[in-house]
Amino acid sequence: MELKSVRDIAQLLDKVKEINRPLFVVAKDVGNDVLATLIYNHQRDIVRASAITVPGFGEFPHDLLSDIALCTSARLFEESDREALQNATIDDLGSATKAILSLTETLIVANAKDPKAMEARIDELTARLNDKKLTQAARTIITDRILRLRGKVAVIWVGGASEVERGEMHDKITDALNAVRGAIESNLLPGGGAALLHATRVLDLVETNNKAEAAGVEAAKKAFKEPLHLLLKNGGYDGPYFAEILLDKYLDNRTGFDVRKGCITDMFDAGVIDSLKVVRTCLEDAVSIAKLILTTEVAIVLEKQYKPSALSKYNFGPF
Repeated sequence: MELKSVRDIAQLLDKVKEINRPLFVVAKDVGNDVLATLIYNHQRDIVRASAITVPGFGEFPHDLLSDIALCTSARLFEESDREALQNATIDDLGSATKAILSLTETLIVANAKDPKAMEARIDELTARLNDKKLTQAARTIITDRILRLRGKVAVIWVGGASEVERGEMHDKITDALNAVRGAIESNLLPGGGAALLHATRVLDLVETNNKAEAAGVEAAKKAFKEPLHLLLKNGGYDGPYFAEILLDKYLDNRTGFDVRKGCITDMFDAGVIDSLKVVRTCLEDAVSIAKLILTTEVAIVLEKQYKPSALSKYNFGPF
């Protein structure tokens, strides 16, 4: 339904004010007068209110509103129900644990009061996917609806002994969540620098036409090995030594060195993984910086000599 007049929600605003609850409006369209009224009430703390319009065209907005009404146990008002909306009661409203709004997306966290109806809706949508006449666009929309209905939300409570510790823990968890989102969006790679190390085999196959191109390939190979070298060095191990063992004896592209346990192992089985998107982005940024340095006339660096670790002589795993 499109909210065109303040009269459509005036009575409902008064009832929401009486119970001192916030009001969240979802509609196909919200008129300027209605939006101005909601803003006025919100700014003066009369009724905490916000409103959004559903995106899309055709049947999609109606379907999305129907799904939201099912999740929040609210009544869906059609265009023909405008008089009923003007006389709506608190019982017609649904409820949600939380609603997070931004300029581009909205997250509604709610517990459906009728799980059977929710499962019936999901089964109905799943059955529609079996229709061979369904277009790819319609199939994508139905799949998204199923995912939204089945979606779950986890709440992570972050604590610490001090404000600094809480902030540091919050940043770590945020980085971990972003890495998981990136992995879901792209894919997974063996972590601990193993993916880049095994990628040097591809560089060995690159054909070069001159010394400049050959130097570039060698520089890339050296850079690809550096994450593993640095991790092992920080763990007290000889990075170049174990890197050569991994390249010579392990050709499955999954094997790396687990610094925590001090052994060569399958990185996926060990739970040491990286997001493909993160690794790709790091490479793209590194190449961008390298191109910038190549166009720089003067660069000053400090040369450091690598010293093998005293632990290099020990045997760490099956070679």
